Amino acid sequence: MGIVVREKGDTTAILGTPIMLGTEIFATLSFSDGLTFSREETELLQMMARSLGRTIEQSRVTERLTFQARHDSLTALQIANTSLKCWRQR
Repeated sequence: MGIVVREKGDTTAILGTPIMLGTEIFATLSFSDGLTFSREETELLQMMARSLGRTIEQSRVTERLTFQARHDSLTALQIANTSLKCWRQR
């Protein structure tokens, strides 16, 4: 799902692709050059965008799981870490 824009005259080429988080467009990764972009460069940009999207999604999942592990699911209050305190006292 790449976007290539070419303007006649100044010979401006812009190559862009969305960074997706699931079905949501999170951002756009784009480059511009005075030349045209090859198929390999287009595919590389798309792979980079997919990788960034997965990394952002993984970070969000990690943050959500960390929050859930440290907070009560009903009240969202932080859980006292008594097991760690007991272990340190040994």
